Amino acid sequence: DRAHPALDALAHSWADVAQLAQRHIDKLFRHPVSAPPLTGDWLVKSLHMVGAGYAEEARSAAQTTVLGLGGFGQNDLPSPVFLAWGKAAAAGNCLERILAVLAALASQALHGAGQSAPPALAPLLDCVRSCVPPVDTPRPLGADVERLATVFRRRVQPQDGPVGG
Repeated sequence: DRAHPALDALAHSWADVAQLAQRHIDKLFRHPVSAPPLTGDWLVKSLHMVGAGYAEEARSAAQTTVLGLGGFGQNDLPSPVFLAWGKAAAAGNCLERILAVLAALASQALHGAGQSAPPALAPLLDCVRSCVPPVDTPRPLGADVERLATVFRRRVQPQDGPVGG
């Protein structure tokens, strides 16, 4: 059965991309153009920790799947595919959310610097800002970022139904 190693590899890849996104988030908070006070650090700093949490959760989900124990008196093993599928879906969900966090923070950095996006990225920035408007006063950001993650998911989801929940 090669399905569960393939799903594990997918989860590992998604966790790796989540780690890279988290490093970009960290860089946005350290770079002279996007760092405080331009971005209103105190308004969006919580997203830095949220991104780190999603990256860590993706890493945790990307652990190798081992054979299940089965039940009492059972002389065969349950398929590890179901466990691997759930972990890959969890890592994918974390990746969607951390990419939404990164996009929201990049939008905020552009807003704080008074810059617009390059023409090729302007439609993406408009999409991001339709879900997560620039932050000028304190407000909860969780629902906005979740809405953006949902938009990202819908853009890549197959038309015949959900993949991974």
